[in-house]
Amino acid sequence: MLLIFVLSAASVAQPRVVKVRSGIRWVPGIDQARITAELTDAPVIVYMYLSNHAACLNFEEEILAHRTFRKLSGLFVMVRVEGRRRKDVAKEFQITRYPALVFLDSAGEKLYLLDSEMTSRRVLHYLARTFLVSMYRSGRRAHEAGEIRRAIRRFRTLEVVGKGTPPAEWAGRELKRIQNEGVKKLSEAKIALDAKDYLKAMTILDELTYHYRATQGGLDAKKLMDKLAEDAEAVEALKEVRRRRDAERKLARARKLEGKKDVEGALIVYWDVVRDYPRTPAADAAGKRGDELVANDRALALRAAKTRMNRDCKLWMEMARAFEQNKQTNKAIEYYQRVITYYRGTSHARKAQAAIDSLLGVQPKE
Repeated sequence: MLLIFVLSAASVAQPRVVKVRSGIRWVPGIDQARITAELTDAPVIVYMYLSNHAACLNFEEEILAHRTFRKLSGLFVMVRVEGRRRKDVAKEFQITRYPALVFLDSAGEKLYLLDSEMTSRRVLHYLARTFLVSMYRSGRRAHEAGEIRRAIRRFRTLEVVGKGTPPAEWAGRELKRIQNEGVKKLSEAKIALDAKDYLKAMTILDELTYHYRATQGGLDAKKLMDKLAEDAEAVEALKEVRRRRDAERKLARARKLEGKKDVEGALIVYWDVVRDYPRTPAADAAGKRGDELVANDRALALRAAKTRMNRDCKLWMEMARAFEQNKQTNKAIEYYQRVITYYRGTSHARKAQAAIDSLLGVQPKE
């Protein structure tokens, strides 16, 4: 039964590879396998073997070369590890006999070790079992991280492809839990509305319609928001909610850049959050972190300021010229004026002012 679902999952993206051997795509090493698994959300199979080892050669001919195994291997990140060359890997996975298969979930965590009775039927059973459990764990991680839509997709897919298996039953329980969360949040939104706390109410409703839209709570939240479309206070609160959400996303982008050691790029985005989303929690956090970055590195601040100025002015001047070409004079002036406002006294500002004067028919000073 476990095997049925895997044969229908051929659409899962295959990981990047460097070698195809015996019809199987192998990644270059265990570290690359874990990175690829995380990027593709695919489980890992580690084939532990010894060179010129009779049992390993037989296993490769009888199992790895099996047509069904080759087909199913496309659903996994596949990696070969020679036990004598990588004793550290053998020790990590507690390999005491060869050949062996180690099954990891898409987060790189060990699920199963198979090193005995490695018949075709048993190996294929573990492939299917690993795929289902990894999918369940992926959904759990998404749920815990607040990625509700992704969690719902994973659990619903698991219910279909793993029908009748324990992981599918676990997925069903997780979906019920998510449904209950949505109902509870909707209740909280209604209480906030009764108390005229529109900002809290619209924050919850916006979350429900985005993250929980595939649940009953999300559908009911959408209906409630439609009813509130004529309520001026609710509309204004929703605008503020979405402004704060956009600010948080930009703040997250800055933190991601900083995590990738692009400190200058991160600082520019922190500054953008402060400028574009004033009076938001994200702007406060961005301002504080930006100050920390430049406190002991004035050169960084100068580099980032120059890069940001050139980026902004290029974009705004291009936008202004586009509006000018389309005879939208007011919009063109708006973007030229941005250059002047934010970068007064620079050559960019002087060019923008000249463009405005030309649009308005102002004669240049002698």
